[in-house]
Amino acid sequence: MKLIIQRKMLMSMMLAAVFGIAWLGGSDALAKCDLKVTFIAPTGNTVTAGQAVTWRLQFKNIGKTTCKANRIKLSRYSGRTGRGYGSAIGGSGNLEKLPALAPGESVDLSFVEKKPPSKGTYTYKIRFSSPHNDANNRNHGPTKTVTFKRSTTRRRPISRGKPKSVGLCDLKTTFIAPTGNTVTGGQAVTWTLKFENIGAGQCAANTIRLRRYSGNTASGYGTAIGGSGNLETLPALAAAGSVNLSFVENNPPNTGTYTYKASYSSPHNDGNNFNHHPTKTVTFQAGAAPGPGGGTPTIPPFISTGPLPNTPIRPGGSFCLPSSVDLVSQTNTMTLAMTLDAGGFIDVVAITATSGTYTFFIQNLMPDCSAPLGSRIGPITVTYGFNYAGSFFRGQAICIDASRLTFTAFSVSGIAVLDNIIAGALKDNIHRRVDFELANRMNSLLNGGPLPGNAVARCNNWILLPPNVAPGF
Repeated sequence: MKLIIQRKMLMSMMLAAVFGIAWLGGSDALAKCDLKVTFIAPTGNTVTAGQAVTWRLQFKNIGKTTCKANRIKLSRYSGRTGRGYGSAIGGSGNLEKLPALAPGESVDLSFVEKKPPSKGTYTYKIRFSSPHNDANNRNHGPTKTVTFKRSTTRRRPISRGKPKSVGLCDLKTTFIAPTGNTVTGGQAVTWTLKFENIGAGQCAANTIRLRRYSGNTASGYGTAIGGSGNLETLPALAAAGSVNLSFVENNPPNTGTYTYKASYSSPHNDGNNFNHHPTKTVTFQAGAAPGPGGGTPTIPPFISTGPLPNTPIRPGGSFCLPSSVDLVSQTNTMTLAMTLDAGGFIDVVAITATSGTYTFFIQNLMPDCSAPLGSRIGPITVTYGFNYAGSFFRGQAICIDASRLTFTAFSVSGIAVLDNIIAGALKDNIHRRVDFELANRMNSLLNGGPLPGNAVARCNNWILLPPNVAPGF
């Protein structure tokens, strides 16, 4: 019997060596992180030469334990193999942060290649700053081979009167936050712009900078928001595609009138050059006097908006069941009004939202949850409002040590009945997003900048805030 067991162990170790699976002995091998990495953009094997390219990869933990955080570099190699000398996309120091991923969690990372090759075939491959080994070392080192070709699209005649073109990109840019023309001076401001392709062709990727100019016009010297190096990545947008980009101004003027304008790192010209250079003029007014609790009573409402990573729905816990689905293409937008030192409690903030919207799709999965199954369901939209109270902990990075959120409205459209498990996941996502917005805003006010990229909004010992703290919220 002992000999049989030893032979089985030897066979398992040999299989592990062949298939790249770490041997832990017994069932422990099933309890490791398993990071699966996939190229998701651009699609296909042909890329238009001479235009900036946004390379996007999905990192998903399909294992049983948390995958550690790391840093990722993307490099380009000549030919069809990822061998030899590789040119780092964005330069040798361009590393994207990969956060720790719990089982089932995923995140997308993007790399913008501003000056791709003018022609030829190349292979793209990622590398980890710290060596990554897990339950399966064969699924987190993907390569993608593409051929760069010049565009064969020709401009069609532009109709008289309106500067339109057929089959071309038409990028429309709009300021969506803050709303109105008055802003409280001396308090951090989040400027959010919406970039929407209303044309018929794809808009190329770019990088965006926001500047502040003195007075009612965007002329003369402009101060870059966040410093001269603060650039936000605008991904390539297909027809009807849109994205919101945000810039946090930690130290705005106390008073005065200023004009804000976005600029493009690479000149952007398309079917209509009159709608993607908006300006916004606002007047900063002195903030309210400190309240009884020692802080400013109310921070003017601001909009929180943006995409969220996929949410895995696993009724069987970490195991895949036939009813398992993923919530994908999720976007959450909410207007938040903050009250500091709520109820007289120091470092407790009350937040109200009355017009939140959460849009998503439901994606059915293969029996083993390894791939999508069929068409996704949606879009589904949830309209909601809530009262929230959160207590934050002061440190090098602000975190939320206790919070609670009570929904005052929660209605669903786009589907007849929404599963209770999915509804609970959406509510938890909203709660966590509000925790992040509070931590990020307080970090900007108290520490002079947004949360570090690797920071987690909730403290390690986070608890549900007791109802006797800031009652009514």
